[in-house]
Formats: sequence, structure tokens, C-alpha cells
Amino acid sequence: MNVQKLVSLFLAYSMMLISFYMPICAVYPEEDILSSLDEFTLEELLNMPVTTAAGREQNYIEVTNAMTVITREDIERSGARQIQELFYRVPGMHIRRLDGHLFGMDIRRNPTGEAVAIDMLVLVDGVVVFNPIINGTIWTSLPVSIDEIERIEVIRGAGGVLYSANGVLGVVNIITKSAKDSGNYVSFEGGSQTYGAASGGFGVQPFKDVDLFIRSFYQFDRDNGYRKKGTSRNFHDDLRRHVFGFRADMDFSPDTKLTALFKRNDHDITSGGISGFNTQLRQHYSDTHVSTSLSHRHNEYYDFTVDSWFKHTEASFFATNDVIIDSLDFKTQHNLSFDFLGKNILSAGTELLMNWSDNEPNVTVTSKDSQRIASVFVQEEYRPIESLIFTAGFRMDDNTNVQHQRAAWQPRFSAMYLPDKNQSIRFVVSRMIRQTSFGEKDVFAVIIPHPTIPNVSLLTSRGDEDINPETYWSYEVGYRGLLLEDKLNVDALVFLTDINELVSLYSPSETLPTTVDFTNNGRLKMYGFETALEYELYNNLFLLADYSFVNFDVDADFDSNGLQRIDKKTFQHIIGFGGRYTWGNFNFDAYVKYFSETDHIANIIVSGSGDRSLEDFFTSMFRVSYEFKIPGRQGMDGEVEIVARDVHGSRHIEDVRDYFVSPQLWGGVKIKF
Repeated sequence: MNVQKLVSLFLAYSMMLISFYMPICAVYPEEDILSSLDEFTLEELLNMPVTTAAGREQNYIEVTNAMTVITREDIERSGARQIQELFYRVPGMHIRRLDGHLFGMDIRRNPTGEAVAIDMLVLVDGVVVFNPIINGTIWTSLPVSIDEIERIEVIRGAGGVLYSANGVLGVVNIITKSAKDSGNYVSFEGGSQTYGAASGGFGVQPFKDVDLFIRSFYQFDRDNGYRKKGTSRNFHDDLRRHVFGFRADMDFSPDTKLTALFKRNDHDITSGGISGFNTQLRQHYSDTHVSTSLSHRHNEYYDFTVDSWFKHTEASFFATNDVIIDSLDFKTQHNLSFDFLGKNILSAGTELLMNWSDNEPNVTVTSKDSQRIASVFVQEEYRPIESLIFTAGFRMDDNTNVQHQRAAWQPRFSAMYLPDKNQSIRFVVSRMIRQTSFGEKDVFAVIIPHPTIPNVSLLTSRGDEDINPETYWSYEVGYRGLLLEDKLNVDALVFLTDINELVSLYSPSETLPTTVDFTNNGRLKMYGFETALEYELYNNLFLLADYSFVNFDVDADFDSNGLQRIDKKTFQHIIGFGGRYTWGNFNFDAYVKYFSETDHIANIIVSGSGDRSLEDFFTSMFRVSYEFKIPGRQGMDGEVEIVARDVHGSRHIEDVRDYFVSPQLWGGVKIKF
């Protein structure tokens, strides 16, 4: 039986169950069904503690950044088998599949056609998952299992003064389960594309009289991905990945805590490479993270944290080019609370980030490179009355990679008004810097080698030592709160981002061989609107919707080089809708998202690249799960799930790599103990 028939039977069975159980839910009293869909009510979600925006705990309703929180319940009901799939419900998030396992992702702008985030800072338990050669995050290298994620806090827009390079359009903070979490589990999944996965997580307290907790996890997954357009069915884009690690939490006292983490990701990718070519590329990555975090609360007025981490990355590109990157970071933040004409919280800290790369000569002209970013930051939160919050701060970065502009100032100001405990209105203005990468500065990379002639390249990339950091001025006005008798959760904002010193790629020719050069005198304005809605129709039925609009006004000016000038505008609409329904031990989840046609942002700012539009497309997810108790095993239960993705029609292409996105069907079982 082929995938399409299986998907059709799955959807028919799901609709039959929904139509059968809906009348029953109307008859039986509320206590016979789950009292709430999520582990939090809508009001509790607004007041849940979050840490990313301020570097300390604060209620979500009082966060002055645009923020989306992906809870543990959201993760379990997402049907995701890759971390990137967890972000579809985040408004303003642009997601396009490059092939079966690589995703292009960005906030408020189209992905660049690569599986990296170049203007979005990604952290895993405080560790910056950051490659200084590309100034970005390789999503497949994240050293974390989906089952180990406790929640994800996504800042949409400028990250603020607490974060260094790349938090200019957003910050993604992936927070894993505490070692105190006794939720042990094993899970198994399998489905189309020869997909298979197994994972487990275990937590123990080795000594009864010592508040030391240790948790470990392991995940293996593999798939054969999609078929590339115009090639045989044996042409795969394989992924093989092992992710494992442990976490230790030590409570010296209720006010002093130490956390130590070790994580590693080893994965191999075989992809179809550059669009229009049938040569497969084989790549290997391994990322190792070691980190510690010490927090101490001296009294009700003063607390501090001290964080340190080390990251080691090894990568082989095109089966020949080897790259080794080491990163070391030290960061401390001190928070002082006091009363002076109202309530005040003063936060101050320092950070030292160091990166070293050791590359094969055929990757860069300079085989070794290094970078040091030394930073100080100060932020003051002032509350003259209970309903008003003013926040002002600045950050100063000194980057050794910047030739002509050593100290970069990054100020931020916000004002928030809280009409009541469940509503807030905010205004934010900030200036942030996207730091210069090794690649933009001095890389000479062979992107496409000649298939038959040794030491001859068809496409190369060349950096420029005079590249300056990009400057982002951002303005936001937003609303967050509950309406319609606290049944409707609304998150809405309008924004404007003005990017100066835009780093662009210039290609003098559309034909090969050629060299792509970096240039640094463009400008990009983005403005738009984002909203997310969650409506509690019944205690066990939630309706979800989100809408994002963004307009790009690009002025990539190459006049100083005597070359072509590009001045172009484009826009995009992104619409999502879905629902969640729970009856007894059954969970039903559905979500559909539409991305309108738009021009590829990379082609807009690259002279000579031609006009290529990204076609509009739908992506969808349907999930059914059943939770059960295991007879004779007290404290042990389980859940089985079936997930169907993109079952709405024929194959489609989401990005520029010419891969068909095909319907997918998979299932799994998780045992908790």
C-alpha cells in the first residue's frame, strides 16, 4: 500500500473519530474529559516565568520584546521529528524546506537558501550555537533531542542588550529539562523516507542525602529525504545523526545552584548540492558542548549568575574540505533590586567570546583565523507605578574582526503599559549590530569544483577585509493579552527594521566559471505586521491562527565599484490556522500554513543573479495520539501517535534546491516511567 493510500485512510479514520466523539463530549459532564488542553490555562501562560528577554525570571506578560513561548505541551503535540518543525506556529518565522532534512529559517525575512540562520542568535541552555565562519547556526548540528526540550523562548525582532553577535532579528533559546526532572522515557518512531528514530532520557539522584541530580539522554535518527527534481528515485539526500549528553544539577542551598552540561551531535549528510547540478555532496559534522552555570541569590535585593562554555566543531565539506572551530565564552550578570521613586531592577554584566578556526588551505586563503568579542552591558528596569514599566540599556562590543570600527554601541529603550493583569502594550526602539564573520572578511571558498579538471573551480566565494558590521535600527509597537472573557489570547505588533551597511554578494556573471564577492554598501528596509490568536472554544477544544506580513525594500548599491545598482521591492504573506482537540485519552492536532509567492531575498540583493521567485505553497500537519496505562506497571504509561504531513495535494517545491516536498506518514510510541 503506497503512502497516498495510507494517508487517505489515516485522515478518514481521524475524521470518523472526531465526528463520533464530538457528540459524546456535548453529553458527558466536563469532569469526564480533560479540564484543559494544555498544562497551563491561557491566563497561566501569560504569567508563566521566562528568562530569555531579561536574563532573569520575569512574567511573560511583562516582557518588552515580541516573544513566543513553545511549551512542553506544544512540543509533544507538534508531531515534529526535526527541531525546525517546532517553529511553524511562530508568527513572523519564515520556514522553507531545502530538501528532506535541511530547512531554511529566518525571522521576518526569507531564508537565504542555506540551512543556517545568519541574523538570528540560537542558544541551547545558554550556549551560543554559532559558527563564526558563516556567522550563523547550522540547525542539524544542534546537540539536543526534541524529547529533552522543556520549552523554547523565541524573541522576534531585536534581541536586546544581553546578547552579542547575530541577535539582530531574533533570539531562539532552547531550554532542556532539568536534571531533577524524573520523567524517564524511551521512544521509537518510523515511517516514510525510510525514517527511523530511537531516543531515551533518564534522571537519577545518586546520593539520598545530597541534592545532586544527573540526567542523560540519547537520540538516533535517519531518513532518506526527498527526491531531487528530474533525477531518479535512487538519488537520496540522506541524514544519519547521533545526539547524546548529560546534565548535572547541584543545589548547595536553596539560593546557590550549579549546573554542568555535556552535549554532542555527530551527523552525516548526503545532499543534492547546488541547484541545477546532479552531483551529491557528502558532509560530516560533530559538535561538542561543555558548559557550567552558577547562580546565587544573596538576598531579596541582589543575585548573580556566572556562565562559561566551550564548543568544539569539526566539519568536512564536499568530502575533502576540513574545518575545525573552537569557541570559548565567559559571561556574568548581576541584578540589583531597589526602591527609588518606584521599583528598580538594575542588571549589568560582561561577556568575553573567543573563536578560533583551523581550516584546510582549499577552504580559505588564511587557514587559521581568530576573533575576540569583549562586551559590557547595562540595563535598568524602572517601574514608577504598577502599570508602567520603562526599560533602558546599552551594550558595547569590541570585535577584533572589525578593521575600522572597534567599539559598537547598541542602545535599547522600551515603554510598557499594563491596563490590567492580563494585558500589556509596549513600544520598543533599538540599535543592534550584526558582527562580521570570518567568511565575509577573508574566506576564499570553492563552492563548485570542476567535475573533471583538478584544481579548477567553477564557482568560488571571496571575502573582503574592509567589510563593516551591519547596523539594524528596529522599531516595534505591540499588544499582548486576553480578550472575550479571557477566552482569546492575542499577540499582535507592527514593526520597522532599517538595515544599513548591508552585506551583499555580487556575482558579475550568471554563467560559470565565476567568483562571488562580498560588498558592504547596501540598505534594506523591512516593515510589517504579526499576530497570533488562540481561542478556547471549549475546555477541550482550542482554535489557532496566525498571520504575518512583511515588505522588503532593498537598495543594494554597487555604484562605488562602477557596477550595477539594484533597487527593488517585494512582500510576503504568511497565514496559519489549526486546532487542538482532546477527548479522554485521545489527542487530535491539525495545523496548515500558507506562504505566498515572493522574490528570493538573496537574488534581490545579488547583482547578476537574475530574477527568481519563490512559489507559494501550503504545508500541513495532522496528528492523532492515544495515551494509555501499562497494566501491572504502576507509574508507567505510554502514548502512541500517527502523524501525516503535507497530505493536501501533489508534490511541491519550497525553495531553490529543486527538491520535491512529498507527503509523509510516520508513527511512534513513547513509554514513560
